[in-house]
Amino acid sequence: VGDDHPTFTGSGSGSSDDDADSDHDDDDDDDDGIDDSDDCDEHPGEDDDGDDDDLPYDVRPKLGSTTNPIADAFAARGGQPTAILSVTGATWRAAELAAGTAFVVTDADCTHAGNRDVGRDRVIVRWTTSDGATHADHLDIRYCK
Repeated sequence: VGDDHPTFTGSGSGSSDDDADSDHDDDDDDDDGIDDSDDCDEHPGEDDDGDDDDLPYDVRPKLGSTTNPIADAFAARGGQPTAILSVTGATWRAAELAAGTAFVVTDADCTHAGNRDVGRDRVIVRWTTSDGATHADHLDIRYCK
């Protein structure tokens, strides 16, 4: 990871553990890490904390391109965060997404059974900015669109 990309600090497992009642936050009814006051629909992965630091709705890596979808999404917004804390919810390319590792988009990416549709996954990204604030938003990765 170069100077143009954030530091990935979290373990960023491909899925979240929503079954752990001891981890339940009373201000987070859907246990997605977004307080209810900032959760636009109180369903995991459908969040907007109401600030201008949000990610774009989606990124669309092309077949044969080298991509780092999380960094690409931040670049589309004009800059990178200080650190990526976690990337969760991925059913495809979970290790690469969590580690911030670039990869080449293959036919398998375009045709995998994603968590949103064929060739499409939604992930939840948590990050910090230079002022120390923590943010979270969802990002759809639409391979080969």
